[in-house]
Amino acid sequence: GKFSASIPAGPGSLTGTIRLFPTETGATMRFSPTAKVFIPMVGPRLEQLMLVNLVDLFRAEQEETLRYLDNQTADKSV
Repeated sequence: GKFSASIPAGPGSLTGTIRLFPTETGATMRFSPTAKVFIPMVGPRLEQLMLVNLVDLFRAEQEETLRYLDNQTADKSV
């Protein structure tokens, strides 16, 4: 899949791909994001900040997904 985020007439954008592939223990989802900020001198710093925050967001989403799946499994075993 693909994802993107931007602000209309904003100074940058965020794009990327998501790939899901099988592993021995289930599946792994790999995100490949790219951030672009078109502001001279501070653009690279803002891009890095966006990517760090995006990693934090993906980790939080992963934890929530695992919690949800654990609850679904627990509900079915009762």
